[in-house]
Amino acid sequence: MCEITLGEYISYLRQSRGYKLREFAEMIEISPYYLSNVENDVKNNPSIEILGRIYFALKLSKKEMEKLLDLHAKSLNKEPCKCQ
Repeated sequence: MCEITLGEYISYLRQSRGYKLREFAEMIEISPYYLSNVENDVKNNPSIEILGRIYFALKLSKKEMEKLLDLHAKSLNKEPCKCQ
């Protein structure tokens, strides 16, 4: 089974806190279009600055932030999903 992608995880975190995409994009000062691309894995390498904004806006736990950073690193290394 494949691990969740960075975009899927960001979407999950946002939705679990009850934020709509447009509302959250405004909170972290990026366009809804950009956030949508990140969440749909069209754009898979948001900057560390944006990840920091996500961390503070969603009040992530240490464990959640570690997972976010791990998924970010994997997306940069472009490790393919080996699902069948």
